[in-house]
Amino acid sequence: MMKLIGSILFITACSWVGFDVSKQLNKRAHELRSFIYSLQLIEAEMAYSRHTLKDIFLNVKRKTEGEVASFYGRLAERLKKPVTHFETLWHDELTLLKKRSTLKDNDIHILSQFGKNIGNHTIEEQKKQIKLTVFYLQKQLDEAIDQKNKYDRTVKSLGFLFGLLIVLILI
Repeated sequence: MMKLIGSILFITACSWVGFDVSKQLNKRAHELRSFIYSLQLIEAEMAYSRHTLKDIFLNVKRKTEGEVASFYGRLAERLKKPVTHFETLWHDELTLLKKRSTLKDNDIHILSQFGKNIGNHTIEEQKKQIKLTVFYLQKQLDEAIDQKNKYDRTVKSLGFLFGLLIVLILI
């Protein structure tokens, strides 16, 4: 009886790991979509409202969710104090975001490049930078969706099958 309960628990745990990996694949695609949306919001805010970066980031925080909203919220909070090098502030927040999110190094690198240019150019040049960043993030999103479609069912199945294999070997 104990073997049966242990086997069921082990198979369940392995299946759960597979579902967790699948969830991470979905989460990355969602975060990339949120960043693309947030950059479009920033572009609109810069072009039409002419608010400060702090106010723009607060507005974006209100209109997004999850780690993306937290990222912009922390940026807005840090912009309440005088800042000499915005690029350093942006980089620090991206480093924290990388630890908390499912974004990959390439995603963070694209956002880092954007952070080097924000606030340093005319509005027209800023719009071009945003469009370029959105283009690159869209490519990353397409890759993330392809990975999700390719591996989603596989990792779920592998989790279950791995657990079943180990149970069969041990019994």
